[in-house]
Amino acid sequence: MYLCEVVPDFDFSSAAFRALFEKSGASAFQHALWQQAMARHVAALRGAEPCTLVISATPGAAPCFVLPLIRRRIGPFRVLEYANFGLVDYAAPVIDPACQESLLADPELPAAIRSALPRHDLLWIKHIRTRDCAFAALFAKARLIPAGFSGHAAELGDEFATWRLQGLSANRRGHINRKRKAMAREGAVHFAILSDPQEIERAFASLRAFRARRFEAEKGHDYMQNAASFRFYRDLAISGAQSGFALSARLSLNDVPVAVVFGLLERGRYYYLLPGADYARFGAFSPGQVMLDHLIEAVIDRGGRVFDFTIGDEGYKASFGTVAEPIATLAEPRGALARLGLPLALWLRERLRRRRQGRSDRSAAIT
Repeated sequence: MYLCEVVPDFDFSSAAFRALFEKSGASAFQHALWQQAMARHVAALRGAEPCTLVISATPGAAPCFVLPLIRRRIGPFRVLEYANFGLVDYAAPVIDPACQESLLADPELPAAIRSALPRHDLLWIKHIRTRDCAFAALFAKARLIPAGFSGHAAELGDEFATWRLQGLSANRRGHINRKRKAMAREGAVHFAILSDPQEIERAFASLRAFRARRFEAEKGHDYMQNAASFRFYRDLAISGAQSGFALSARLSLNDVPVAVVFGLLERGRYYYLLPGADYARFGAFSPGQVMLDHLIEAVIDRGGRVFDFTIGDEGYKASFGTVAEPIATLAEPRGALARLGLPLALWLRERLRRRRQGRSDRSAAIT
């Protein structure tokens, strides 16, 4: 019998959590640095009550299962959800693989989890990859609902030139070649992965400005314009730079910033999160595509073997040789919502999504 508890002040910086993460197959969105930055900059500002679900084999033992949850109110309803805050693309628990089979097979564990969780009207865990859905069995009364979109990732191999020939479509490759040559004719082109904190701060200022203009033109919403979210990403970029977890890339022409991209590299998988480019000045060079070409080469050089464009079904991703992985949501209405049915619960969450203006607006299509 496993011990289940909800820990409001769970320490994601602890050695026990770091050891669990290293053993697990969790994504960069569950990494200790990500979790700590979320706690510092985002959680306290958004009316959320931390309710991390922790499972261990015995009292005092190291955890074998950690699921970051939060509880908040939406109107009269209490919603228990993954600690997403509109920033997490892949939600999942951090599980010790040595315990996973016995956890999922324990007939008493779902009831123990249900009893341990705080009172709520709706359990809602969105952005679950197909590969991570097995843990849903621990929430016996919940349903997995297709999200209607996918995550997209490309296998890179260990040679950039080979991937460029085999993974990149001929049309895309030819277009990028022409734009790289055109940019080179204008002067000195420089690509860099930044590590100096001041350089990263300047790059993030450029990134924020680029994205503000782009999203304003497309009438979209950009989380980078929110002060707390901006600090979250910028400080994560600085704290994760030395270990290579966070990669802040800058492309410049004659020492003028052309494009900036922020992403994460964890266990050979790169997560492409925040792109931005100065399309007003350099749009003729397709700066987003040229930046991606340089970035993928740098990722391979740093041991990256998968380039994950994350969630969203933008058409350009397929031309980079991506494979789609469907995304699901785990939902369980309780109390009044259970009596009124799941459709009302879905309506409630859609209302919240529109109020926040959605995670899907984080990145525009590249050009």
